[in-house]
Amino acid sequence: MFEGMWPHALSNIEAGHSIIMELKYKNLHDQIKILEGRSKLKRGTSEQHDTPTTGQPRIINLTKKQLTKEQINILNLGPQYAMEISPQKCINNIIIETESAIRNLEPKWQNIYRFQASTLIKRIRENHKQNQLHKHQKKVIDKLKKELNTEDIIVMKADKNKAMVLIDRKQGMAKVHKFLKHNVISTIKQDPTTKFHKQIQKTIKSCTQLVGKKPQGYLTQIQPRAPLLNALIKTHKTNMPNRPVVNNKYAPAHKLAKFLNTKIKNWHILPNTYNASNSLSTAEDLIRLNKQN
Repeated sequence: MFEGMWPHALSNIEAGHSIIMELKYKNLHDQIKILEGRSKLKRGTSEQHDTPTTGQPRIINLTKKQLTKEQINILNLGPQYAMEISPQKCINNIIIETESAIRNLEPKWQNIYRFQASTLIKRIRENHKQNQLHKHQKKVIDKLKKELNTEDIIVMKADKNKAMVLIDRKQGMAKVHKFLKHNVISTIKQDPTTKFHKQIQKTIKSCTQLVGKKPQGYLTQIQPRAPLLNALIKTHKTNMPNRPVVNNKYAPAHKLAKFLNTKIKNWHILPNTYNASNSLSTAEDLIRLNKQN
């Protein structure tokens, strides 16, 4: 009896396994189709991406370098303009991810799904062509990068707008050093990040009433490092000074500060006396003031 049931059970197991793998590859196929659809959409809309008509320029050139009209037109598209990646790079990623998934299967199934995947990838490679406009734009940008690097020119972000500032490296570094000197910021002999991280861990363990008795590893950074200072240029001000922007995401106290901020908001709701929640509330307050006067 059992000898007759086993082949039937084995065929059901193999069929179930085949259905699961078909669903996984169908999901992968659907994702590829979505990417292809987005690519076609970009091809149809990329030519309609015009330069904004606002008063703020997208490029502020503080150097003696003369940009070509083609370079200016591409840079005017803005720093968030996304060019299509070469199809070969996408295909290489798909091949690596597919092979990684296939190796998790039983050896007897690997060659079957490897053949199916290779057929599908070959079809994608034949049908998927790179947008020629984006391909040309990338060549122009790559050439411009080499020119800027040769002439020692850097690109910095402008403050309060999305403009890109071209500035000589020496001039940009001079602005940063001037800001550090003006704010009496000096170099220390040793990085205190590790010491500060240990103090935070010790403090969290001692504050059981606030944090809780359970392990609170999510409140500490796994690999903390000192905050990074980024410099923006205030193009709307005289002499274009720097605006410091500090990235505290990987600082030792970042996660603990977010936790405490949430706790304080739950304990005490601060009134918005000196700040506005949005532009609509500001307009309503102004109308109310006019009525009172």
